[in-house]
This record gives sequence, C-alpha cells and structure tokens, in this order.
Amino acid sequence: MVVRKDWLRDEEGCLQRSACVLEYPDWVSAFALTREGDALFVRQYRNGTRERNLEIPGGWMRPGDMNTETAIRRELREETGHVFEMLTPLVSVSPNPETHANRLHCFLATGGVRSGALQPDADEQLELERIPLDRVRTLLDSGALLDNGHLTCVFYALMRLGLLDWKGVLRPRA
Repeated sequence: MVVRKDWLRDEEGCLQRSACVLEYPDWVSAFALTREGDALFVRQYRNGTRERNLEIPGGWMRPGDMNTETAIRRELREETGHVFEMLTPLVSVSPNPETHANRLHCFLATGGVRSGALQPDADEQLELERIPLDRVRTLLDSGALLDNGHLTCVFYALMRLGLLDWKGVLRPRA
C-alpha cells in the first residue's frame, strides 16, 4: 500500500485542501454457496474494530493473479478450502472514492465443494462458518456484517439469485 498526498485546487488554481489517498491493489470478494445451499463466511480479527468480524471470503489481488476471476478462485480456496463450479461477476465498486484508489470486485460463487484444508495467509487466523441460505436474511438484519463492500456483494448476490426484490422499495414522493 502507498499513501499519496494530493493537493486539491479549484478551477482558478487556488489551493483548497490536501487529501491523502490510499493506493491498494484491487480487492475481490464473493458470496459463496456450497452445493448444499449453505453460504460460506469467515470470521477473523480486524484491527479497526478490535473484534473477530464475520465476513465473506476475499482479499487483495496479488501480482501473480492474471485477472479478478483468478484472484477470487485463489482466495476462495485459501479461505474456505472449497472450489466452485461457477463464478458470476456482480459489480465493481470503490471502497471509498475519497480516500481509496482501488476497486472491490464482487462475485457470486456457486456449487462449492470441499477440496482441502484452509490455507490462510501467515497473518490470518480464519474460522469458516457455514450458514444456511435461508438464515442469511436474519444475519443481515442482525448487523453482524460490518464491511460495506461485503454487504454490497451480498445484496447483489441475493438479487442475482432472485431472493431479493427491489421493486416497490423506492416510490416517488407525493
């Protein structure tokens, strides 16, 4: 990661303020479903919250990753010990357009089967959790998922699966 300091100027060239931008590699995450229909989540310690947070599998793209699909397949193997029959790209978003220069690429992974043990990075202590798909809504309602990018991925995946319908949610003001 590189921290870049930008000096922002208005249209006339007058200095407005400085801004720090974090230059991370792109990230990948997936809402992962096993063949049996369970969603796979990981729990790991996060410094910002000082807690073990529940998350969807994912991580940084590495120099050897040819593309986002290669990266998410690697992350899924490492963090869940599963391989997946199908990957569906969902959306690419900015983690925070004010401070981050990278993107989060979200996927739906389906047809997961166990292929081996977890292979976490040296600095990770992961705990895999299988949650029945019909309990994911309760999980979302509980506020257990804190990462906004992960929430975005889960909501897009549920829409793609036809389990979440936004019709009628937004209505014009009277």
